[in-house]
Formats: sequence, structure tokens, C-alpha cells
Amino acid sequence: MVRRLRGVMKREFKKPSRAKRGWAVQEWKKIILGFSKGRTGQHNALVVMLCALGPFRPVAATNITVKYEIRRNGAGKPCVRYLGGSGIWVERSDPRWPRPYIVVHLKRDKNVNASKVRFVPIPDVCMGVRPVRMLEDYLVGVGPPSGGKLLVAPHGASGFRNTRYTACCALFKRMHNTAFPNLGDDRVGGGTPPKVDARVDVACRAFPAKNRGCLRMEYSRQTSV
Repeated sequence: MVRRLRGVMKREFKKPSRAKRGWAVQEWKKIILGFSKGRTGQHNALVVMLCALGPFRPVAATNITVKYEIRRNGAGKPCVRYLGGSGIWVERSDPRWPRPYIVVHLKRDKNVNASKVRFVPIPDVCMGVRPVRMLEDYLVGVGPPSGGKLLVAPHGASGFRNTRYTACCALFKRMHNTAFPNLGDDRVGGGTPPKVDARVDVACRAFPAKNRGCLRMEYSRQTSV
């Protein structure tokens, strides 16, 4: 038993010297509202939002794929239609939850493999932001390539990079230093945004896995800032 517990600790915990701290709620609010409205600003805000509210490690978030098409609704406004095989979509027909919410089919992360995938819900209002609106505004307005990585970086006026986004750590540090130029970025890195919403997972972890999705969203809604 002791040997097994030591093995789990080695797999799932970092050395204290490498641990990253989470942003306080006040820091999160100022950082998430500090992005520009352009293509790059919307992309960067989406990166931070997904890493914080998944919560996802950067490598997991940047490997999310999206398949979709843009159509016009009855009023002539553009709307998103998610296609089969997409790794992220908005669920609007769940009888257990009256509001739309994001679902992420997580295929790549620590403790995730082909036989052990995760479906992660993100509510439409959480921690002072509107994730569903952020996602679909990005898909409609910026338009990353369907069938590719959702968070591939925009390039130029209308193009995109052809490689997976890998600048999460630098982005988190830069946004923190912009919002709080006098605090420094010690222990701010790839593990910082996932710890913002850690209280949600801790609160819901005691419940059976099949019930955690709705419980997590309800808890997020009640504790939104």
C-alpha cells in the first residue's frame, strides 16, 4: 500500500520548488478583462479562459480540436453549428440543465489516454465571464480552421499559424505583468490559470462521477464573481 501511494504521489504531484500559484479572484478579474478586442486579443482570452475554467493544463487546452460551420439563423445572424467529431461544442438540449454550456471531449492530458477520456462541462456563466459567448464569438468573428486545433494562433489579418499554440506560459506571465506591473511574476506559469477554479473541482470531487457535471456547473454559477 505504501509503495502504491508513493507511486501516485510521484505521478500526480510536483516538487514544491516547481509548483505554480493560482491567481486570486481579484487578479483573475483584472487579467481576464484586460485583453484587446482584436483577433489576437480574443484568442489569448480564450486560451486563459479554457485553462482556468476547464481547468486544463496548457498542453490539454491547446490540443482541443474543433469542427464546425457557420450558418444564418432565422433572423439572418451568423450562428455556429458543431459537426460530428468536434472536441468541443455547446450543449443546448440537456434536460438536466436549462442553460447552454460548453462540453470539451478531452483526449490528451495527464492521466488521460485512448481508453480513459474525459468529458468536461463549462457553464455559460462562470467566474465573472461568459464562456459560451466567448467561444462562439471567436468562432464566428475570428474563424479558426474547422477540423484543426481550436487555439491555433491567428497570424496577420486573416490567417493562422500552422502549428499548435505553445506560448501559454509566456502569455500568462505577460498578462499578469500588464495587470500588475509591480508584483512580479514569480511562480506564475502554465499551472497558474488551472488553479483559479480549483475550488470547484474540490467541492464536487466527493460526488459520484456521473453527477459531477451538473454539480460542477451549479457550484460555478453560485460562486461566480
